Amino acid sequence: KLKMSQSDIIKIKPFYYIHVLDGNSNITRLEVGPQNFYKQDHENVVSGKEPQRMVMLNPFTYVEIRNPVMRDKKNNLVNDKYGQIKLRNSDSEIRTSLEYPEPFPLYPGESVAEMDKILTIPRDCAARLECLRNFHDEEAKKDRIAGDEWLIFGPCLYIPKIEVKLEKVMKPEVIKSNQALKIRARRDCKDSKGEERKAGDYWLIRDRGFYLPAIDEDVIEKLNAHIITESFAIHLRANEGFTDIYGNERKYDEEWLISSDISTSHIIDVHEDFVQDVPITILSSDEYCYINDPVNEKGVNQLGKKILRCGPCSFFVRPGESIDGGIRRVYILTEHEALLLKAIENFVEEDGTERLAGDRWMVNGPARYTPVVTVEIIEKRNSIAMDKNEGIYVRNIRTGSIRSIKGDTYMLKAHEELWEMQLDSMVQTLLGIPETQKTNRLVSYHCPFNAAVQVYDYKNKTSRVVFGPDIVTLEPDEVFTVSYLSGGKPKKPGVFKTLHINIGPDFFSDIFTVATSDHARLRLQLSYNWHFDIDKTDVKSASKIFNVRDFIGDCCTQVASRVRGAVAAITFENFHKYSARTIRTSIFGLDENGKVNNRFLFKQNNLCLTNVDIKLVEPEDPKTYESLKKSVTLAIEITTNIQEAEAHRAVQKQEQEALEVLKKQKIEDDVAAESDKKKLLNIIAECDSIKSSGQAIADAKARADALKITYEAEVLNAELKAKAEKIRQDSEISYQRMKQELELGYDDKCKEIELNEKKILADIESTKFDSIIAAIGQDTIVDIANSGPELQAKLLESLGLSGYLMTDSNNPINLFSTAKGLIAGAGGLGEN
Repeated sequence: KLKMSQSDIIKIKPFYYIHVLDGNSNITRLEVGPQNFYKQDHENVVSGKEPQRMVMLNPFTYVEIRNPVMRDKKNNLVNDKYGQIKLRNSDSEIRTSLEYPEPFPLYPGESVAEMDKILTIPRDCAARLECLRNFHDEEAKKDRIAGDEWLIFGPCLYIPKIEVKLEKVMKPEVIKSNQALKIRARRDCKDSKGEERKAGDYWLIRDRGFYLPAIDEDVIEKLNAHIITESFAIHLRANEGFTDIYGNERKYDEEWLISSDISTSHIIDVHEDFVQDVPITILSSDEYCYINDPVNEKGVNQLGKKILRCGPCSFFVRPGESIDGGIRRVYILTEHEALLLKAIENFVEEDGTERLAGDRWMVNGPARYTPVVTVEIIEKRNSIAMDKNEGIYVRNIRTGSIRSIKGDTYMLKAHEELWEMQLDSMVQTLLGIPETQKTNRLVSYHCPFNAAVQVYDYKNKTSRVVFGPDIVTLEPDEVFTVSYLSGGKPKKPGVFKTLHINIGPDFFSDIFTVATSDHARLRLQLSYNWHFDIDKTDVKSASKIFNVRDFIGDCCTQVASRVRGAVAAITFENFHKYSARTIRTSIFGLDENGKVNNRFLFKQNNLCLTNVDIKLVEPEDPKTYESLKKSVTLAIEITTNIQEAEAHRAVQKQEQEALEVLKKQKIEDDVAAESDKKKLLNIIAECDSIKSSGQAIADAKARADALKITYEAEVLNAELKAKAEKIRQDSEISYQRMKQELELGYDDKCKEIELNEKKILADIESTKFDSIIAAIGQDTIVDIANSGPELQAKLLESLGLSGYLMTDSNNPINLFSTAKGLIAGAGGLGEN
């Protein structure tokens, strides 16, 4: 025999296996341990180099086997005609630890796909299953068709099947208080209450506790209830017709409120849409509001209607309603306030007053007013307080007439309104009124002193002149006259704009050019004194002031014209010599005596010139100006030299006179100085003698005072020491006295405390004894007292003794007394 090699022997342990391919028959078989397998030359181990371990299932586990072997009804393996074990190719098989408690091998072709624990379905849970292929369900005893779905409820073990797919394990939904589950039907079915449901239907499960949806139900979401308080309500809308949980029929798109009067909590139904939370509207006693489109008793909005709600009250604004203008305050009017009202439609007030649409009336304070819905409040008016120089413009809307009211507190009537006066922009600027400011107040102007203001009434076509100082006020049909006056040098028209004109006396200046007969051009600057020669009491005379719009420009023009005419008739030399007379004559003219007049009157406006001052006369031609300047300079130089010589001579004369006076004064001062020096020497000698004697006296006096002070100090020191010693001794005596008194008081207090303590302890002992006696009782004490003799008597009686005596050698006994006692005791017993 051929000796086999070691590699041809395969040792298969228990619970191990190998697959052996027979090369002759091309059949693979299973070899299971424990054994020593001798491999032949035509055999090959195809399961691996090492034996494979059998599949061992732990308790409550399963394994999925792919391509399992085929078995007959008796669970025997099925072989084909060649002896190869048949497999269910592309199929799988579930093997559990319940069916295969022992390890098992895999036949050739089988493989492990998955191993897992058997699913435990807890209590109140369910497994959702789906059929993958047709089969007969032994547990339910019914045929399952591919696509079927069903539930397996716990508690139980779910053993997987190839024909069934586990979709998920469904846990119950916990429905708490104020919660609900929103359920949708996957297909036509009956719900948990037996109601028919169509596919796609939604409904709510409101019952508290666990809820496990059926196979045809899907849980969409868990809804929480809206908590409804007294301050909030919820606004709902129906998305289809239905009957709500409170038994009310709701139509499509109907809206309503759920308040605390209906329920304290509400879960939104599937046929309801939540719109918003509606807060409660609270009106105090001083508030009111208008409700548009109010809801009637049937819950229908009355479109176009408006109602009034007055406080104090609280309510919810229902769907379709709205608060017009928000919550308003009741009008509380003082005695200086009023309301202007207008009727929107015909109505009758509470006091029976009939109001027609469009009527206007006022409610005057003091009052409290709440406007009804048929009344429109145009405005709230206040009494207008005015000083005696203040006022307002009032227009009557019925007649259109305008009037001014001054100097009193005034309340506009119902048919009156403030009228705004339209002022010219220039007038408004001169009055200092901003463009944005209303001019319904009385327009006034402070006319300054010695001035005049003209006011024109365009309605009556008359004018009036007011002289200052005064306050000028405009009536509704009056306007101010604006004066445009010339200004500057030379004069330019329209420089000054003013409402008043000074009536003088005053002055103004002007610069203009003239030409002499020899064509010399000169520039003159003249100032004129003027005033208006008018009678303030005469209206016609006063109104002449404003006949010339620019009296300054007109006056300067006429005066310049007169001067030019006069200067043109004379030469420059003559004008240079007689310029003042020429100018005054041309302006004022000559009287019958050939003298210059003292005034010139403009008859158009009674402007009177009283004087003219020539400020400046200078040639306009440069050459003439230089020649005139040189001649003037030469004349000034000559005059200056003359004045300088005269001043020099006067200074020399004054200097000589002053020198003589100075010498004389020096001699007199020397004499006085010698005399004063003599007096000084005498005074010095006298002072030296006084000083020497005074020094000796002062030293002696100082020494005496020092000794006196020393002795007085010693005496005072002795007195103070004596007083200090006395005070110390007095203090020591007081201290000892107080100490003794305190010690005596302390001893008395200690003795008193000790006495009180003993007294209290005695009282406590007495009270204790009384309490013990009271607690024990009189009969008990008597029994205790008698218990000793009675016990002795009974003891003697039991021993048969009439008496006894016990002693030792250390205690002597008086036998006579003892015997006497015994005899007496015996006698007593005998008597008894």
